[in-house]
Amino acid sequence: MGIIANDDVKKELSSPKEQTQIIEETIKLIEQSTLTDNKPLFLSFIGDDSDGYCLRISGGFINKRYITGKYEAQVNFLLVYRKMSVTSNEDRLDSINKINEIGDYLGGLSEINLDSYIINKIVQNEMPKPTYRDDTGIEDVGATFTLDYTKKTYF
Repeated sequence: MGIIANDDVKKELSSPKEQTQIIEETIKLIEQSTLTDNKPLFLSFIGDDSDGYCLRISGGFINKRYITGKYEAQVNFLLVYRKMSVTSNEDRLDSINKINEIGDYLGGLSEINLDSYIINKIVQNEMPKPTYRDDTGIEDVGATFTLDYTKKTYF
């Protein structure tokens, strides 16, 4: 695999640009799965006019850096599903199931080869839970995920 250049306890942050690129690729993977039932999937913000999904980046860091320039990193994100009209527990369970289905799908993926990166694995860290609710019936349900990836080098 190569000689490790740093394996310190203190983690180096990955760039916001890189985190965004990885999450945009994750959005494409989810959209290709058809699990969203053609509902919109946004980066960072959810629309306020219809049901939809959003991935919110919560940070990323480099775990190991090699002399060759290659490194192993991870990005953490929150996957949120917004339902515009929640009127029953069945509606809430449906929202939870939608997040879990996407989590199962992402968890089953491995070694996704992109131009500059390899997505090694994506793990759902928790069960979905409410993240927002208002008096009009709008509810958001979300769960955190960790995406492990490798930055390629071309030596």
